Amino acid sequence: MRLQSSMIRLLRLGDIFSLLNLSFGFISMIFIMRGEPWFALSFILLSALSDGADGILARKFGSGKLGENLDSLADLSSFSISPSLLAYSSFQTIYLLPFLLVYVVCSAVRLSSFHIFKKEEWFVGLPTPAAGILLATSCMVVKDYLYISVILIVLSVIMISRIPYPKTDKVIGSAALVLIFMCLIFGKVFDMIFVKILLLSSLFYVLLGPLYVKMLKMR
Repeated sequence: MRLQSSMIRLLRLGDIFSLLNLSFGFISMIFIMRGEPWFALSFILLSALSDGADGILARKFGSGKLGENLDSLADLSSFSISPSLLAYSSFQTIYLLPFLLVYVVCSAVRLSSFHIFKKEEWFVGLPTPAAGILLATSCMVVKDYLYISVILIVLSVIMISRIPYPKTDKVIGSAALVLIFMCLIFGKVFDMIFVKILLLSSLFYVLLGPLYVKMLKMR
């Protein structure tokens, strides 16, 4: 009991949201197994909200001893394994398996080495949550598994690259928050227009994020 109590005491407020992130990722996998991709995507997006709240609280109140490790485990569940299962479930082809394996491995490498390449001003390599959201929304919109294969290759490479990507500021954070809420509330109406907008926004971040960092450096 003393050991268990000491483990619980290591948790901080931000860690609670990391655990929510992890839990939502697991629930997403359950819905994938049940053949309900919309609910699976919804819980991946809820994971993204929890991950964002975790980061805000960690910056404001500081992170505990479990902080980065717990966050990485949660991100692996919610933005690597869950979107990969969603991709396989959506297309049901063994052809995707090697690309999915590469994606999961690269996600794990990125998350486990995050603290080594950590920068205050920007991310080194594409953040795993951004990759997971792009993959998950693509599975809801795109009907061609060849496109998903290309997406998996590109995401895998740039996640473990040295390409800089901007951290969440007021502009990026506010836009992402609004889009995610709109997807959660109105996602299945209007021909999934908000899911498509979130997909395009994710592509915009992937393609132009490094340019945005360069502009920040020039200020």
